[in-house]
Amino acid sequence: MQRLAAIFALPFIITACGSDDDSSTADAFPRTLDLGEHYLATFDMSDVEKGVADITVSIQSTDGSPLPDEAVTISPLMQMNSGMNHDTPMSVRSGDLNDDGQFHTTAYFLMPSGDELGTWSMTVEFDGEMETFAIDVDMMMSEREMLRGTEDKINGMNGEEGRPYFLFNEGRHIGEQMDHFSVYIAARETMMKHTSLENNITLTGEMPMEMDESMPMAMMISEDMTSYDLNITSIEVDMCAAQDCDTNENSWVPAVTVEGYPGLYRAMNLGLAGDNTDVIHVRLIVNEEQKIKNEMDTVAIFTFDGSASSTTEMSHNH
Repeated sequence: MQRLAAIFALPFIITACGSDDDSSTADAFPRTLDLGEHYLATFDMSDVEKGVADITVSIQSTDGSPLPDEAVTISPLMQMNSGMNHDTPMSVRSGDLNDDGQFHTTAYFLMPSGDELGTWSMTVEFDGEMETFAIDVDMMMSEREMLRGTEDKINGMNGEEGRPYFLFNEGRHIGEQMDHFSVYIAARETMMKHTSLENNITLTGEMPMEMDESMPMAMMISEDMTSYDLNITSIEVDMCAAQDCDTNENSWVPAVTVEGYPGLYRAMNLGLAGDNTDVIHVRLIVNEEQKIKNEMDTVAIFTFDGSASSTTEMSHNH
Protein backbone atom coordinates (compact mmCIF):
# COMPACT_ATOMS: atom_id res chain seq x y z
CA MET A 1 0.00 0.00 0.00
CA GLN A 2 2.93 2.33 0.65
CA ARG A 3 4.00 1.83 -2.98
CA LEU A 4 0.46 2.56 -4.15
CA ALA A 5 0.29 5.76 -2.09
CA ALA A 6 3.61 6.89 -3.54
CA ILE A 7 2.37 6.26 -7.08
CA PHE A 8 -0.82 8.23 -6.43
CA ALA A 9 1.31 11.16 -5.23
CA LEU A 10 3.33 11.31 -8.45
CA PRO A 11 2.64 14.11 -10.94
CA PHE A 12 1.40 13.03 -14.35
CA ILE A 13 -0.68 13.90 -17.39
CA ILE A 14 -2.48 11.30 -19.40
CA THR A 15 -2.11 11.31 -23.15
CA ALA A 16 -4.55 9.19 -25.08
CA CYS A 17 -4.78 7.98 -28.64
CA GLY A 18 -5.03 10.89 -31.03
CA SER A 19 -2.72 13.02 -28.90
CA ASP A 20 0.48 14.69 -30.04
CA ASP A 21 2.45 11.59 -29.04
CA ASP A 22 2.96 9.80 -32.37
CA SER A 23 4.77 6.95 -30.61
CA SER A 24 1.60 5.73 -28.89
CA THR A 25 0.82 2.09 -29.65
CA ALA A 26 -2.86 2.33 -28.70
CA ASP A 27 -5.68 2.17 -31.22
CA ALA A 28 -6.74 5.50 -32.66
CA PHE A 29 -9.97 7.11 -31.46
CA PRO A 30 -12.82 6.96 -32.22
CA ARG A 31 -12.72 3.21 -31.65
CA THR A 32 -15.36 0.91 -33.15
CA LEU A 33 -17.11 -1.14 -30.47
CA ASP A 34 -18.43 -4.66 -30.84
CA LEU A 35 -21.82 -4.43 -29.13
CA GLY A 36 -23.52 -7.16 -31.10
CA GLU A 37 -24.95 -7.41 -34.58
CA HIS A 38 -27.81 -4.98 -33.90
CA TYR A 39 -25.70 -1.89 -33.14
CA LEU A 40 -23.08 0.34 -34.72
CA ALA A 41 -21.11 1.86 -31.85
CA THR A 42 -17.97 3.91 -31.27
CA PHE A 43 -15.96 5.03 -28.23
CA ASP A 44 -14.19 8.38 -28.53
CA MET A 45 -11.82 9.92 -25.96
CA SER A 46 -10.33 13.41 -26.23
CA ASP A 47 -6.71 14.32 -25.83
CA VAL A 48 -6.14 14.35 -22.09
CA GLU A 49 -5.28 17.57 -20.31
CA LYS A 50 -4.14 17.62 -16.67
CA GLY A 51 -5.36 14.07 -16.06
CA VAL A 52 -8.82 14.70 -17.52
CA ALA A 53 -10.41 13.24 -20.68
CA ASP A 54 -13.83 13.68 -22.26
CA ILE A 55 -15.52 10.47 -23.43
CA THR A 56 -18.34 10.01 -25.94
CA VAL A 57 -20.07 6.73 -26.74
CA SER A 58 -22.17 6.83 -29.93
CA ILE A 59 -24.68 4.08 -30.76
CA GLN A 60 -27.01 3.58 -33.72
CA SER A 61 -29.08 0.56 -34.73
CA THR A 62 -27.85 -1.30 -37.82
CA ASP A 63 -31.29 -1.19 -39.46
CA GLY A 64 -32.12 2.41 -38.51
CA SER A 65 -34.82 1.42 -36.03
CA PRO A 66 -35.28 3.32 -32.73
CA LEU A 67 -32.85 2.37 -30.00
CA PRO A 68 -34.16 0.59 -26.91
CA ASP A 69 -34.61 2.55 -23.70
CA GLU A 70 -31.40 1.22 -22.18
CA ALA A 71 -28.59 2.96 -20.29
CA VAL A 72 -24.95 3.05 -21.36
CA THR A 73 -22.45 2.14 -18.63
CA ILE A 74 -18.70 2.82 -18.74
CA SER A 75 -16.40 1.17 -16.20
CA PRO A 76 -12.68 2.05 -15.94
CA LEU A 77 -10.23 -0.40 -14.35
CA MET A 78 -6.54 -0.22 -13.48
CA GLN A 79 -4.91 -3.65 -13.14
CA MET A 80 -1.65 -2.97 -11.35
CA ASN A 81 1.37 -5.21 -11.72
CA SER A 82 1.32 -5.59 -7.93
CA GLY A 83 -1.96 -7.49 -8.23
CA MET A 84 -4.07 -4.64 -6.85
CA ASN A 85 -6.96 -3.31 -8.92
CA HIS A 86 -8.81 0.00 -8.65
CA ASP A 87 -11.02 2.28 -10.70
CA THR A 88 -10.94 6.05 -11.21
CA PRO A 89 -13.43 8.91 -10.81
CA MET A 90 -15.86 9.66 -13.64
CA SER A 91 -18.38 12.48 -13.70
CA VAL A 92 -21.14 10.04 -14.73
CA ARG A 93 -20.72 6.29 -15.10
CA SER A 94 -24.11 5.40 -16.55
CA GLY A 95 -26.87 7.23 -18.39
CA ASP A 96 -29.27 7.39 -21.31
CA LEU A 97 -28.31 8.17 -24.88
CA ASN A 98 -29.33 11.65 -26.05
CA ASP A 99 -31.39 12.35 -29.17
CA ASP A 100 -28.25 11.95 -31.29
CA GLY A 101 -27.55 8.50 -29.88
CA GLN A 102 -24.65 9.72 -27.73
CA PHE A 103 -23.62 9.42 -24.09
CA HIS A 104 -21.08 11.92 -22.70
CA THR A 105 -18.96 11.72 -19.58
CA THR A 106 -15.51 12.74 -18.30
CA ALA A 107 -12.81 10.50 -16.83
CA TYR A 108 -10.40 11.73 -14.12
CA PHE A 109 -7.42 9.38 -13.98
CA LEU A 110 -5.66 8.76 -10.67
CA MET A 111 -2.46 7.29 -12.11
CA PRO A 112 -0.72 6.43 -15.39
CA SER A 113 -0.34 3.04 -17.03
CA GLY A 114 2.94 1.52 -18.18
CA ASP A 115 5.21 -1.50 -18.00
CA GLU A 116 6.27 -0.67 -14.44
CA LEU A 117 2.77 0.12 -13.16
CA GLY A 118 -0.10 -1.66 -14.88
CA THR A 119 -2.82 -1.43 -17.50
CA TRP A 120 -5.94 0.72 -17.79
CA SER A 121 -9.02 -0.66 -19.53
CA MET A 122 -12.54 0.56 -20.26
CA THR A 123 -15.69 -1.59 -20.36
CA VAL A 124 -18.72 -0.31 -22.28
CA GLU A 125 -22.11 -1.99 -21.72
CA PHE A 126 -25.40 -1.48 -23.56
CA ASP A 127 -28.53 -3.63 -23.89
CA GLY A 128 -26.85 -6.79 -22.59
CA GLU A 129 -23.78 -6.37 -24.81
CA MET A 130 -20.32 -5.32 -23.62
CA GLU A 131 -16.75 -4.87 -24.72
CA THR A 132 -13.56 -4.33 -22.70
CA PHE A 133 -10.44 -2.78 -24.25
CA ALA A 134 -7.13 -1.35 -23.04
CA ILE A 135 -6.17 2.33 -23.20
CA ASP A 136 -2.76 3.94 -22.80
CA VAL A 137 -2.25 6.47 -20.02
CA ASP A 138 1.20 7.99 -20.43
CA MET A 139 2.94 9.44 -17.40
CA MET A 140 3.78 13.13 -17.58
CA MET A 141 2.09 15.83 -15.51
CA SER A 142 -1.20 16.18 -13.64
CA GLU A 143 -2.96 18.92 -11.73
CA ARG A 144 -4.89 17.40 -8.89
CA GLU A 145 -4.86 17.58 -5.11
CA MET A 146 -6.06 15.21 -2.41
CA LEU A 147 -7.72 16.14 0.88
CA ARG A 148 -8.78 13.71 3.60
CA GLY A 149 -11.45 13.47 6.22
CA THR A 150 -10.60 13.32 9.91
CA GLU A 151 -13.70 11.83 11.56
CA ASP A 152 -14.94 10.95 8.06
CA LYS A 153 -13.16 7.62 7.48
CA ILE A 154 -13.18 4.54 5.27
CA ASN A 155 -11.85 1.02 5.71
CA GLY A 156 -8.77 1.11 3.47
CA MET A 157 -6.27 -1.55 2.44
CA ASN A 158 -4.32 -1.01 5.65
CA GLY A 159 -7.31 -0.48 7.92
CA GLU A 160 -9.15 2.65 8.93
CA GLU A 161 -8.07 5.88 7.24
CA GLY A 162 -9.41 9.34 6.49
CA ARG A 163 -11.64 9.29 3.40
CA PRO A 164 -9.75 10.69 0.38
CA TYR A 165 -11.29 13.48 -1.72
CA PHE A 166 -9.66 14.11 -5.10
CA LEU A 167 -9.75 17.63 -6.59
CA PHE A 168 -8.90 18.08 -10.28
CA ASN A 169 -8.07 21.38 -12.01
CA GLU A 170 -10.95 21.88 -14.45
CA GLY A 171 -9.97 25.22 -15.88
CA ARG A 172 -9.01 28.83 -15.22
CA HIS A 173 -11.10 31.26 -17.28
CA ILE A 174 -9.99 34.85 -17.86
CA GLY A 175 -11.56 37.56 -19.98
CA GLU A 176 -14.21 40.26 -20.42
CA GLN A 177 -13.98 41.51 -16.83
CA MET A 178 -14.68 38.02 -15.49
CA ASP A 179 -12.43 35.37 -14.06
CA HIS A 180 -13.24 32.04 -12.49
CA PHE A 181 -11.75 28.68 -11.60
CA SER A 182 -13.38 25.25 -11.59
CA VAL A 183 -12.53 22.02 -9.83
CA TYR A 184 -14.01 18.54 -10.10
CA ILE A 185 -14.25 16.72 -6.76
CA ALA A 186 -14.71 12.98 -6.21
CA ALA A 187 -14.82 11.01 -2.96
CA ARG A 188 -13.43 7.52 -2.48
CA GLU A 189 -15.86 4.93 -1.20
CA THR A 190 -13.60 1.93 -1.89
CA MET A 191 -10.65 1.34 -4.23
CA MET A 192 -13.22 0.18 -6.77
CA LYS A 193 -15.65 3.05 -6.31
CA HIS A 194 -15.03 6.80 -6.60
CA THR A 195 -18.08 9.03 -6.65
CA SER A 196 -18.68 12.59 -7.87
CA LEU A 197 -19.25 14.74 -4.78
CA GLU A 198 -22.88 15.86 -4.58
CA ASN A 199 -25.32 16.78 -1.86
CA ASN A 200 -27.98 14.34 -0.66
CA ILE A 201 -26.07 11.16 -1.51
CA THR A 202 -24.68 8.47 0.78
CA LEU A 203 -21.03 7.48 0.56
CA THR A 204 -19.97 4.07 1.79
CA GLY A 205 -16.49 3.15 2.89
CA GLU A 206 -16.35 -0.56 3.61
CA MET A 207 -13.96 -2.77 1.67
CA PRO A 208 -15.87 -5.65 0.03
CA MET A 209 -15.35 -8.92 1.89
CA GLU A 210 -14.97 -12.22 0.07
CA MET A 211 -17.32 -14.62 1.77
CA ASP A 212 -16.16 -18.12 2.56
CA GLU A 213 -19.00 -20.65 2.83
CA SER A 214 -17.10 -22.40 5.62
CA MET A 215 -17.12 -19.24 7.76
CA PRO A 216 -19.68 -19.07 10.55
CA MET A 217 -22.33 -16.43 9.88
CA ALA A 218 -21.32 -14.67 13.10
CA MET A 219 -17.89 -14.07 11.58
CA MET A 220 -19.40 -12.70 8.35
CA ILE A 221 -21.76 -10.25 10.03
CA SER A 222 -20.75 -8.57 13.26
CA GLU A 223 -23.03 -6.29 15.26
CA ASP A 224 -19.93 -4.37 16.28
CA MET A 225 -18.83 -3.73 12.67
CA THR A 226 -18.04 -0.03 12.16
CA SER A 227 -20.25 1.77 9.66
CA TYR A 228 -18.38 4.05 7.27
CA ASP A 229 -21.52 5.39 5.57
CA LEU A 230 -21.63 9.16 5.20
CA ASN A 231 -24.99 10.77 4.42
CA ILE A 232 -24.00 14.07 2.81
CA THR A 233 -26.24 16.92 3.96
CA SER A 234 -23.98 19.91 3.25
CA ILE A 235 -21.04 20.72 0.98
CA GLU A 236 -19.04 23.94 1.09
CA VAL A 237 -16.33 24.65 -1.48
CA ASP A 238 -14.50 27.98 -1.15
CA MET A 239 -11.65 29.46 -3.20
CA CYS A 240 -9.14 32.23 -2.55
CA ALA A 241 -6.55 33.74 -4.89
CA ALA A 242 -5.52 36.64 -2.63
CA GLN A 243 -2.32 37.10 -0.63
CA ASP A 244 -4.09 36.98 2.71
CA CYS A 245 -6.07 33.74 2.49
CA ASP A 246 -4.71 32.58 5.86
CA THR A 247 -5.74 35.70 7.74
CA ASN A 248 -8.70 37.28 5.95
CA GLU A 249 -11.90 35.25 5.71
CA ASN A 250 -13.37 37.91 3.42
CA SER A 251 -10.87 36.90 0.73
CA TRP A 252 -12.61 33.55 0.29
CA VAL A 253 -15.21 33.19 -2.48
CA PRO A 254 -17.92 30.51 -2.28
CA ALA A 255 -17.98 28.13 -5.25
CA VAL A 256 -21.25 26.98 -6.77
CA THR A 257 -22.20 23.75 -8.47
CA VAL A 258 -22.36 23.64 -12.25
CA GLU A 259 -25.78 22.41 -13.30
CA GLY A 260 -25.73 19.12 -15.17
CA TYR A 261 -22.12 18.27 -14.21
CA PRO A 262 -21.90 16.25 -10.97
CA GLY A 263 -18.87 17.06 -8.83
CA LEU A 264 -18.00 20.30 -10.65
CA TYR A 265 -17.61 23.48 -8.54
CA ARG A 266 -16.84 26.99 -9.81
CA ALA A 267 -15.92 30.24 -8.03
CA MET A 268 -16.35 33.55 -9.87
CA ASN A 269 -14.45 36.84 -9.67
CA LEU A 270 -11.38 35.56 -7.88
CA GLY A 271 -9.17 38.45 -9.04
CA LEU A 272 -6.98 36.25 -11.22
CA ALA A 273 -4.17 37.76 -13.28
CA GLY A 274 -4.19 34.94 -15.82
CA ASP A 275 -0.44 34.28 -15.59
CA ASN A 276 1.96 32.25 -13.46
CA THR A 277 1.46 34.54 -10.47
CA ASP A 278 -1.98 33.03 -9.82
CA VAL A 279 -2.17 30.76 -6.78
CA ILE A 280 -5.62 29.41 -5.95
CA HIS A 281 -6.45 27.91 -2.55
CA VAL A 282 -9.45 25.56 -2.38
CA ARG A 283 -11.20 24.68 0.89
CA LEU A 284 -13.57 21.72 1.19
CA ILE A 285 -16.07 21.28 4.03
CA VAL A 286 -18.48 18.33 4.01
CA ASN A 287 -21.10 17.97 6.76
CA GLU A 288 -19.33 20.80 8.60
CA GLU A 289 -16.02 18.89 8.71
CA GLN A 290 -13.13 20.52 6.86
CA LYS A 291 -11.07 18.07 4.84
CA ILE A 292 -7.32 18.48 5.24
CA LYS A 293 -4.18 17.81 3.22
CA ASN A 294 -2.05 16.83 6.20
CA GLU A 295 -1.47 17.89 9.80
CA MET A 296 0.07 21.18 8.64
CA ASP A 297 -1.98 22.05 5.54
CA THR A 298 -5.76 22.31 5.43
CA VAL A 299 -6.42 23.38 1.82
CA ALA A 300 -5.64 22.30 -1.73
CA ILE A 301 -3.40 24.67 -3.69
CA PHE A 302 -3.30 25.04 -7.49
CA THR A 303 -0.53 26.92 -9.31
CA PHE A 304 -0.01 27.72 -13.02
CA ASP A 305 3.00 27.64 -15.33
CA GLY A 306 1.84 30.05 -18.02
CA SER A 307 -0.83 32.45 -19.17
CA ALA A 308 -4.48 31.57 -19.54
CA SER A 309 -6.22 32.23 -22.83
CA SER A 310 -8.96 34.80 -23.06
CA THR A 311 -11.60 32.10 -22.61
CA THR A 312 -10.33 28.96 -20.92
CA GLU A 313 -7.29 26.85 -20.17
CA MET A 314 -9.13 23.58 -20.61
CA SER A 315 -11.77 22.39 -23.04
CA HIS A 316 -14.12 19.68 -21.74
CA ASN A 317 -17.81 18.95 -22.09
CA HIS A 318 -18.59 21.68 -19.59
